[in-house]
Amino acid sequence: MNDNTKDKAVTANLEALHALLSETIAYVSEATEYMAHGNRNAAIGSMPGVGESLEQALALYRAAIVLHRAGR
Repeated sequence: MNDNTKDKAVTANLEALHALLSETIAYVSEATEYMAHGNRNAAIGSMPGVGESLEQALALYRAAIVLHRAGR
């Protein structure tokens, strides 16, 4: 894989990672606000799929690292 192709692939992964983590941060921020008002049930309920999002984020991160190291 040439450097230009690697750069495009890594960029795509990082952009996807950024979007995913931004969405996840919004859910966690909302949960934090609920907790500030003593509403634990709403806090937990406001974080749909955070665990899955974090797993996907880790996969995107690892893919970017693999792409970076490919063909060294």
